[in-house]
Amino acid sequence: MCRMMMVASVALFVGMTACGGMEHEESSAQVAEELGQSEALLWTGFTSEEHPPLQCDLVQLINGFECSGSKCDNIRVNCTNAGVAHGASYFTSQFSEEATSYRYCGANEWVTGVACYGNYCDNVALECTAIAGRSVGSCTWSAWYTDGSGAWQAPAGNYVRGAQCRGSNCDDMRFYYCSLL
Repeated sequence: MCRMMMVASVALFVGMTACGGMEHEESSAQVAEELGQSEALLWTGFTSEEHPPLQCDLVQLINGFECSGSKCDNIRVNCTNAGVAHGASYFTSQFSEEATSYRYCGANEWVTGVACYGNYCDNVALECTAIAGRSVGSCTWSAWYTDGSGAWQAPAGNYVRGAQCRGSNCDDMRFYYCSLL
């Protein structure tokens, strides 16, 4: 029981130095092995417009999202070990509830990071990363998510490829996720 609690604590508190979170010595693969899972659930620390973007490690893709604070001011993502090698990356242009309220990554690209701009994280940009040798399976939109909704998690083997927002200051978001083949 104590070992299970310790491993769960490691999984919850492992962060990425790129996001200003806690440094970690165990890789996501090591944590996954200890948990007996092929995918480790590794939540980043929270970010907002006054902090650096969140970015996953080199074998991880985003498959979860959570926000806190008024109007979803603080966000964090779940970087899951997908066992993929990252290729070239770029950040999309910013989006919000005004004008074009969504962004998608291109063909064979997946979301590996998120950046916030403007008050209450009103404008969002997605980091899209090329993944070679794998293809996109079936895709769907999640339900709308807001602060107080709890964490959103895509089904195992599914990862985010886009996002959309609505409401004041991009308060409500939903995610376009697909299976990775």
